[in-house]
Amino acid sequence: MGLKTTRQIAEYAHDLKFDALPSAMVEHIKDIVMGYMSSTLAGSILPIGRIATQYARSQATSPQAGVFGGGFKTTLEAAAMANATMSHATELEDVAFPDGLYTLTVLAPVFAIAEHRRMSGKEAIEAFVVGY
Repeated sequence: MGLKTTRQIAEYAHDLKFDALPSAMVEHIKDIVMGYMSSTLAGSILPIGRIATQYARSQATSPQAGVFGGGFKTTLEAAAMANATMSHATELEDVAFPDGLYTLTVLAPVFAIAEHRRMSGKEAIEAFVVGY
């Protein structure tokens, strides 16, 4: 892609539209999301998941986004932290192959922001692509 300047990156992020994404990429992202959700729910019952959930509950000063398996909303930051922690707890999340970057680092905040802003699935996928 060869993006070299902050302006080019900002323009790319601003102009990216779901309909321009290759269908194979969208299907791959959907697979990644399913893996993220599965591993997050599995991690929610582990000791570290319960600790992360308790911490997120203690931060529930502003109900902005949910914690997987928690049944409550908390701040965007606390929800993303708890969900990312739980996603990695089982070490069953995607192995970042061939990409080289764990997707939970992008999906946890995307899920929180998408819920809070009531984004569509297409908008959430766009946000994931830009963030990734």
